[in-house]
Amino acid sequence: MSWQATWLSESRFAAGSWTRARGEAALRQSESQFRTVFESANDEIYIWDLEGRFLEVNGVACWNLGYSREELLQMCIEDIDASAGSYPARDLALMPAGQVFEAVHVRKDGALVPVEISARRFEFKGLPAILGVARDIAARKRVEAEMALRARSWSGPERRRRRPIAPRAIS
Repeated sequence: MSWQATWLSESRFAAGSWTRARGEAALRQSESQFRTVFESANDEIYIWDLEGRFLEVNGVACWNLGYSREELLQMCIEDIDASAGSYPARDLALMPAGQVFEAVHVRKDGALVPVEISARRFEFKGLPAILGVARDIAARKRVEAEMALRARSWSGPERRRRRPIAPRAIS
């Protein structure tokens, strides 16, 4: 083999190694950015497969439900869903546009937490999956209940019995 052929072969090898190393560095950076965004969210983020098994969860999900990440990754949707069947898994599997719905999660200590879930189908690590973002709506539900109670008290029988104040004639 001539020196030119050897040089060309070594140059190609070096270029291939450099390209591969650059690609691997870009992949690591992309994964790091994904993890940063995933863990910086204020809401619970879940990724589950079409069978309902969790593939990934963020720290907020772990904190709010009281489970470790490892525990949640061994679980499925039915394990945390108190509103039996509120997750429309089959519909989500067919609808890439996604859905927003309410559900009730069960914490590890048994406490019930109402949540609003925004979920949609996407591809995760080359496989179809569901991305779900859950927001605790317990405070909103309390306010809605208080407002409904006030509305009933204003329109109830007591309200109807009161006589309106008649305007006085000005003399």
